[in-house]
Amino acid sequence: MNRIKTNKALILSTACALLLAACGGGSDSGLPYTGTTTPAAISPNNGNEIATRAYTNGEGGASLGNIFASATPQTTQYQGDRLNITAVTQRLFGIANSATLTAPHSPSLNRAVTTQNENIAGNCGGSMQFSIRIDDVNGNVDGSFIFSGYCEDGDTLNGQMNITSSINLQTSTAGLMTMRFSNLTISSNSESATLNGTVATYPDSDPMVITTNMQIKDNNSGKVYWADNHVTSINSVVSGEELFISGRFYHPDYGYVDLTTPTRLYIAYGDEWPSSGVMIATGANNSKVKLTAVSNTTYHYEVDANGDGVYEVQQLELLWDDL
Repeated sequence: MNRIKTNKALILSTACALLLAACGGGSDSGLPYTGTTTPAAISPNNGNEIATRAYTNGEGGASLGNIFASATPQTTQYQGDRLNITAVTQRLFGIANSATLTAPHSPSLNRAVTTQNENIAGNCGGSMQFSIRIDDVNGNVDGSFIFSGYCEDGDTLNGQMNITSSINLQTSTAGLMTMRFSNLTISSNSESATLNGTVATYPDSDPMVITTNMQIKDNNSGKVYWADNHVTSINSVVSGEELFISGRFYHPDYGYVDLTTPTRLYIAYGDEWPSSGVMIATGANNSKVKLTAVSNTTYHYEVDANGDGVYEVQQLELLWDDL
């Protein structure tokens, strides 16, 4: 899961924000959430499913805590043998930001729009076409990306991504970046997911605060999950990243939970999963499931089904890689 890629395919960078319908979890395009919209009644039978789906944003092999981390020199492990939305989205951030900052721009008193168009081949097939437009008076940026079987390191993308941003024409630094996915499909081997929605951030900030509103469809099961005003704060430290997560996650079978991180999740550079930290998902009647990272290979969960503050069920250690 590279947080920055320096090959030709990553010439641009971005972030994004999507406004979803306030009721029913619907979206303004073709991937509506039609699952349960009431608070989830968390129980020993569904606690692990709710907590791990919430952490991975509905898809296994994609750590929710760093799913929309921006480009920095450090890298986390990329699992090329399975679908990893985290890694793919990080690449898209790198692509969009790089494109914005490398497109020709300079201050001007006379309004002019500079456009940069490019067609880039993937390192394992397909192509990506993009067009970036920068207003050289106010620094406003917009762009579009079309992926046609675009394959990078075993992940294949089909669909569209649009970006909006701004750039300081004096310092060439990016402002708020918004990346909108329009039914962008990501496939790897037998796994496939479709993303519809937005992610938004200031790419040069530290800590980086990333806001996500998006539906994620597991194309194998047909189920659609929904991350609603999901906020991740990522603080870079010497040996890794500290993550704080908040927001709401909808599971189509059980309903929604609200997420908090009472103890920061820590992911060391070179690891895919957190080695310490706690995330809590709260559902109906204050029922809870607590997900605790034991190591970078294992976790365990606890369930408070009746909402009295006591975790009645404690599960032995499970493997992150089984998610």
